[in-house]
Amino acid sequence: MSVVLNECKSKLENKHIKLSMNLPTDIFSSIKYDEQINLYPCLFDIIFEKIKENSVLSIQGCSTKLQDVIKVVFESQEQCVEFGKLFKEFSYIQIYSFEENGHFNGLIIYKK
Repeated sequence: MSVVLNECKSKLENKHIKLSMNLPTDIFSSIKYDEQINLYPCLFDIIFEKIKENSVLSIQGCSTKLQDVIKVVFESQEQCVEFGKLFKEFSYIQIYSFEENGHFNGLIIYKK
């Protein structure tokens, strides 16, 4: 994830997006490395395409014995729906969305 973030740093800066991220270093570690290389860029491609300029992007995650979860907070439901469509290609990922405090949240869940 950090490699992808470093590559995307200029995109964040160009759109004036502030990033708040708290992810465990071992999140999605059970997924093969070459699949992770495809997964993370997909995650950020849809975020950068849909997120508005001057936004705050919040990405939080946790890892348990049974699953890994990443939560991404969006400003609108449209962004969250597009986010879910992108990940249909990954059979091991489940996407959920819900509204909390006026923001839409996308959950990426990988069941181990």
